[in-house]
Amino acid sequence: MVGLVAERVRELIRQICKEHEGEIVKGQVSRDHVHLFVSIPPHLAISKLVQYLKGKSSYKMLQENKQLARKFWGRHLW
Repeated sequence: MVGLVAERVRELIRQICKEHEGEIVKGQVSRDHVHLFVSIPPHLAISKLVQYLKGKSSYKMLQENKQLARKFWGRHLW
């Protein structure tokens, strides 16, 4: 992920973490993956935050970017 796609992924991840009271300690968007070090409240399971991050960001990215939607048609973005 490079350029505008990478910037949009960063925005979405920040937004989703903020919605669920998570704080991004460190993160990096690479060409084919994302690294995150996140601090979350004790009432939120790590698996749940990952589910939110992958699900919401994938849905938004595929809706907004038709080229990605064609490339990943029938498959998962994450």
